Amino acid sequence: MSKHNSNIFIKIKTSRFVLTGGIIGGLCGLLALIIPEITGGGFSIIPALSTGQYSLIALLLFFILRTITSIISFASGAPGGIFAPTLALGTLFGSAFGLTATLLFPDYQIQIGTFAIAGMGALFAATVRAPLTGIVLVLEMTDNYQLILPMIITCLGATMLAQLLGGRPIYTVLLERILQKSEAKEQKDQTLDIKSNKSPQQ
Repeated sequence: MSKHNSNIFIKIKTSRFVLTGGIIGGLCGLLALIIPEITGGGFSIIPALSTGQYSLIALLLFFILRTITSIISFASGAPGGIFAPTLALGTLFGSAFGLTATLLFPDYQIQIGTFAIAGMGALFAATVRAPLTGIVLVLEMTDNYQLILPMIITCLGATMLAQLLGGRPIYTVLLERILQKSEAKEQKDQTLDIKSNKSPQQ
């Protein structure tokens, strides 16, 4: 009887996960059809963001929606990455900041692409706590070494600010979680082995 109830519970739990995953996947698919800029890795929209093709409202909306979809996708536990979404989010915020600067200071001939690239490197450097890696990575991706001074300022500044706020590097946190899950699984397996070894004697 207990085994039968356990099987029913496992089926209900599995069906709940499948239903939740289906709903989340369906909503993301619907959003991809309506607003493709907020789904996917983000590499496809980075060139468009750097040229200033979107309005300030659209950039802020994309940033908020991409943040939400990235959190949902990452929290779901499905295989995926955070590298490309982080670059896209940084580019979105940098573009929004650059567009705001052009509206406030129209006489300075500010280039939105400079802020977009700087935002990309800054968010990556702050998330990973690797300013030098962020500088080199973004400069290699954009092939624009004239921005090395703004990149140094933004990446170092973002890393220092993140450190002062008390956050931790994302990949360090992920590694600790993987190790904790591995240790918990090993302890569970050892417990099951001990129980299975004792059961014949009983």
